[in-house]
Amino acid sequence: ADVYTLFQKPLHPYTRSLLNSIPGEDSMHDKLHVIQGIVPSLQNLPREGCRFKARIPWVSEDAHEEAPELHEVDTGHFVRCTCYKHFYFPEEKIEEGSIHGAS
Repeated sequence: ADVYTLFQKPLHPYTRSLLNSIPGEDSMHDKLHVIQGIVPSLQNLPREGCRFKARIPWVSEDAHEEAPELHEVDTGHFVRCTCYKHFYFPEEKIEEGSIHGAS
């Protein structure tokens, strides 16, 4: 995606997580978002499946593609793996036990 779209409407869980971990002006006393897990070395990078799957264990297995492809979700805006459709931040859970989903 172009830079504007990427910052205004990030879709892939990794992109959303990276942007969510950037401190804001008013975040001096807020906890920063931490991406779970460990970044694998390039030698140990998964060759199949969603490369970010292990770092978002709360998203169900069947939400990830076995062979992720680039999907054009809007003109010029691509995302790899359909897991973005099911991604949410754990802290987004609301009191009733349901979640806010990504669009």
